[in-house]
Amino acid sequence: MFKFYRYHFVRRLWFLPAVAIWTYKMLESFLETKKLGAFVGGMEHYLMLPAYLMAIFILTNRAEIEFCQCYGFGVGKLCFAQVGPYVFSTLLAMGAAVVLFPLSAVGVTATERALIFMSGAINVFTVVSLAVFVRVLIRNLFGALGFELIFYYLITAFYYDSSKGHPRLYYYFVMDGMSSQMSNRLPMSDFYINRLVILSIGIAFAVGAALIMKKHNYAEAEL
Repeated sequence: MFKFYRYHFVRRLWFLPAVAIWTYKMLESFLETKKLGAFVGGMEHYLMLPAYLMAIFILTNRAEIEFCQCYGFGVGKLCFAQVGPYVFSTLLAMGAAVVLFPLSAVGVTATERALIFMSGAINVFTVVSLAVFVRVLIRNLFGALGFELIFYYLITAFYYDSSKGHPRLYYYFVMDGMSSQMSNRLPMSDFYINRLVILSIGIAFAVGAALIMKKHNYAEAEL
């Protein structure tokens, strides 16, 4: 099993430098403006996008799926082997950004760095879980790609704006939990509730995807 996971990770090593460059470009404005909002906004909005997109392109090899099913390996393990490297590389790039970017220049403490990383990591987990869930539910690459690109636009556009008089409950379901908390000066308790809600949604998607992949007759849908 170790060789199997190593094989898939090595095949996707190209993603690590690619997501590292993406991370730097998405957070680069912070170096010029020294505005913490630019850094946090990038962490919550944009760093999850590459892993989200790549998670849509998993399980495209029917022969590989059938091979795993024949030998009792399980489609879920194959899915994890394919999507795991994208998540790991993204979290590694995010962690490096939180450590290496000069956040101390704007008064960010070590605990606050950890919270920024945690907030971004929860978003990565949730959107990747969503991508996998929709992928295995629809079982068609192009259908899943179209649906998830539209949905990504919707969830990134869905933000809390207190000036419009939205109820507090609205905030608990947005992806930019820390960005909105900072801009609207909300209590940290609201931020923790928001992250717990988003994490719970991600877990629900992950469990749903796992249950679908446990079916013995799992296969790509015919066009």
